Amino acid sequence: MTVSMTPREGNWAVDTRNGQLGRVVKKRWRGVELCPPDGGDAWDCPDDRVRIATKSELQKAGLWRSK
Repeated sequence: MTVSMTPREGNWAVDTRNGQLGRVVKKRWRGVELCPPDGGDAWDCPDDRVRIATKSELQKAGLWRSK
């Protein structure tokens, strides 16, 4: 069984090509479309260059919600 580490729509993710954080707004055939936290223009990122954002990255960006 293969486990996909590609983030799903709605997840916060990091484009490893430049370290930019974005929300996955669309899944594409070989990648995802990411949108920056402050809005702005979305960009495409290939599956092999995207990973799920860490808790510390989300905290640094002011996106982590503590319960």
